[in-house]
Amino acid sequence: MPEDAGVDVPALRQAAGGGLRVREMQAKLHRWARTDRCFRFDDLYNLVCDPATFAMAWDRVAGNKGARTAGVDRYTVRDIAERVGVEAFLAQIRDQLRQRRFRPLPVRERRIPKYGGKVRKLSIPAIGDRVVQAALKLVLEPIFEADFERVSYGFRPNRRAHDAIAEIHFYAGVMTETGVPENSETGTPQGGILSPLLANIALSVLDEHLMRPWKPGGVMSTQMRRKTRVAKNLPNWRLVRYADDFVVLVRGERHHVEALRDDITEVLAPLGLRLSRAKTRVVHMGEGFDFLGFHIKWMRKRGTNQWFVYTFIADKPVREFRRKIRALTHRRSQAGFATALTRINQIQRGWANYFKHAV
Repeated sequence: MPEDAGVDVPALRQAAGGGLRVREMQAKLHRWARTDRCFRFDDLYNLVCDPATFAMAWDRVAGNKGARTAGVDRYTVRDIAERVGVEAFLAQIRDQLRQRRFRPLPVRERRIPKYGGKVRKLSIPAIGDRVVQAALKLVLEPIFEADFERVSYGFRPNRRAHDAIAEIHFYAGVMTETGVPENSETGTPQGGILSPLLANIALSVLDEHLMRPWKPGGVMSTQMRRKTRVAKNLPNWRLVRYADDFVVLVRGERHHVEALRDDITEVLAPLGLRLSRAKTRVVHMGEGFDFLGFHIKWMRKRGTNQWFVYTFIADKPVREFRRKIRALTHRRSQAGFATALTRINQIQRGWANYFKHAV
């Protein structure tokens, strides 16, 4: 057990600078969790209620683009700042938490249109609930991050979708013609600040299960062991996950992939999760698959006999991009010219930055 294992809240409060105090607290929590996986944290509630934690949580909520969107109470960040006052608002929530009287409000449901006439349900919490979730995330994330597998990339510090695509490139690039990826997705509610962390906590069970053979001493832990499995007609696999979307790259035959899919189904079942029949596919790398808006495919380089993994922009993001531009430029649109032009530039810039590494 670490020498500084006792969480000294008063000492944290006396440190200079609220932001620095929170970062120091996060570093300690992460270090203790890494040092001892069985370490018991018994003072986390006080850390969540700490004024410095709440101040940083408010900054995170206020700095998010959703700050202008109200929950069921119809209050935005600006409304709270002007009508209530930030300090009084945060003090009230902290008091409710300390007295165990805090109760979250129902979320406001917003339906966002998707291509093909479908809609995505977005849950919008009230501002106060967002602050509490952000405070919880500040305290809980460094603890659980210590145990998360490296194959998980969604909504984690210093990780992004492009890193997941790069890992697929690295491992798909060394697959043979018999390589088969499995693209599987499961659904979780969207909108809450804490939802991505909770999804990562739940699905870390899947990460640990599929990546156990890659641990030291495991049957896939070295290149020689993986080659031996190939010689024995046994499959090798690698998981890449982004929140509740994941790909399992398999070197083997179709029946190997189908058996692995059944295994994944059994692992997810106790969590109350299941694979989406509509979105789960078993495909050959030569056919390609879509992941995080990209289309990844194994192809022969033009004019050569060499095969490479290429990353293209998938069809769906292109269709969505066109739909948004059409909506802004429709002749019956009520938006002013300057407003429409600004919004079009924002969409184009964000879209181009995300897909700039695609072929």
